[in-house]
Amino acid sequence: MIENIESIEKEDWKKAEGVEYKKGYTNSASAPRDYSIPCKINKNICIIKGYFIWWCSTHHQPWSDCRENKLQIELDNLKDALKKVFALVK
Repeated sequence: MIENIESIEKEDWKKAEGVEYKKGYTNSASAPRDYSIPCKINKNICIIKGYFIWWCSTHHQPWSDCRENKLQIELDNLKDALKKVFALVK
């Protein structure tokens, strides 16, 4: 597992496929992501009480963050679609 953390630290977040790097972003946490690009999860960060925490190399963040953000985008899209349907009903 230590090898995984070392290889994650060697990744250049500015070159990650799913990170939209532009000048002015000082770290990967502040950069926007393109979640239409599929995740590449092949590294364990750690195991906590039997649960594996995975790393997404595509978006340069923990995979759980990818899932959360993708679900939020889907939820927002569904809300927008429902607003349009309710606008037609009125």
